[in-house]
Amino acid sequence: EFIRENPQYKISESFEENKILGTGKGLFFAQSRLQGENFWVQNADILCNFEPQKFMDFHLKNKAIVTLAVSTKYFTPSAIIVDKANRVCAFERIKKGEKIKKGAKKSNSKNQAKTFCGIHCISKKIFDFFSFEQVPESIIELYRILLQRGEKIISWDIEEADWVDIGTPEKLEWASQNIHLFT
Repeated sequence: EFIRENPQYKISESFEENKILGTGKGLFFAQSRLQGENFWVQNADILCNFEPQKFMDFHLKNKAIVTLAVSTKYFTPSAIIVDKANRVCAFERIKKGEKIKKGAKKSNSKNQAKTFCGIHCISKKIFDFFSFEQVPESIIELYRILLQRGEKIISWDIEEADWVDIGTPEKLEWASQNIHLFT
């Protein structure tokens, strides 16, 4: 419905993999189908009512290789560590209320753990760094390699937008009863 009502956004193609590739390899598998210099990836099990154009504008303005939508309002144990300039420093697993590990690369007391919302803006320049055979299956592992190479990955906070992961039947059922993002 959103795509029909907003012709500036479109799904260019949908396809199935013969073998599960993971988001990293899947991205590279779809490379020839992507149009434009920047593109959007959103995990299929994510519902979020943020403003997509603001997200893309932020990505373009900051000229990052990748921009990740994040939240401090919601918690998952897979944290993205960002500095005060919204630059991603590391990816960590943390418990609710736990402090950032002091051993994390570039980690300091001014850094903050945020929840990755499963939504990415990505520059096509990412394809210059790897071949399909070299790229890891995990998109987070791909991002870790890019960070080690000094590439700019930034975060954009969804602020007060609603967000929910509906990746299991239980979460989907809960969301259908409790979350009304688009009504």
